[in-house]
Amino acid sequence: MPNKTQRTRKKKMVRTPGKTSRRFVGTKARPHASALSGRPLSGVTHGKRGKVNKHSKTQKRPTVPFGGLLNGPDRRRIMEQAARVRHGFKTIQAVNLKEQILIQQALSKIEE
Repeated sequence: MPNKTQRTRKKKMVRTPGKTSRRFVGTKARPHASALSGRPLSGVTHGKRGKVNKHSKTQKRPTVPFGGLLNGPDRRRIMEQAARVRHGFKTIQAVNLKEQILIQQALSKIEE
């Protein structure tokens, strides 16, 4: 009896000169998700490994701050919170604990 993985994986029938054989089809990778909200990231390649590897290094690497980690609205919110903390409108303890680490990283990037 076949394994559970062999029963549930997607199969594709392929015609070869000798016979028709069954091959397993790989699945497409999910889009990368934001660390805070879980929404998909834009500007980050996703898909099967062979297709992703065909892109050049600069196409795979995001250049914005927190690129590959946060999506646009989350990144904007973190930068705004970091500016508020830097100028004294808010304390770092008043910020959500999950966002404190990102805000401290943003503050170090702003000060550079």
